[in-house]
Amino acid sequence: KVLNAYIWTLVVLVVGISFVVRLLYGCIVGPEYQESVWLVYPLVLSSMFLSLLVFYDMGYHCSKNTSRQLPCLFMALVISIVTNYLFTIQWGIYGIVASINVTYLFMLIYKMIDTRKYMLLNIDSYSLIMLMLLILSGIMYYVLYDTLFIAAYLVAAFAVAIIACPGYIKHFLAEKLNLKTNRR
Repeated sequence: KVLNAYIWTLVVLVVGISFVVRLLYGCIVGPEYQESVWLVYPLVLSSMFLSLLVFYDMGYHCSKNTSRQLPCLFMALVISIVTNYLFTIQWGIYGIVASINVTYLFMLIYKMIDTRKYMLLNIDSYSLIMLMLLILSGIMYYVLYDTLFIAAYLVAAFAVAIIACPGYIKHFLAEKLNLKTNRR
């Protein structure tokens, strides 16, 4: 439940932060840096991968077997160096961002497989819906240009997130919101 709630939360944050920043980019970033708006989504996505990596690190720490992380770190180092070199030649700064995501994604998949020895974590259908929303949002981030369409997509994405929200998260949020309103 914790992993699935965490995935749901991270997807909501990635989509929310990326699209809100996209809407406000003209106001918060100078005109000479407007082209960097296209880096926002993949950089926020890399933060999600890193957050999930930290979650999976828990298996190593709880088992008191942190040395098992070394092979992953060495392979990730090699992947990072190679992809940085190859992607930067091809795509410049966009290649660096792509390299970060490839490296983090490799580490995440490695740790998901390796930590099965310590803990069995299942991704439920709600989380799969959220991951599909994340992929669709990545596409929409680069397809939508009109502010109205971006805002409409953000509202639609949050509606899907609320619908796809597991009951235990809705119950938790309702309790927290109810506690805050009762304190007033």
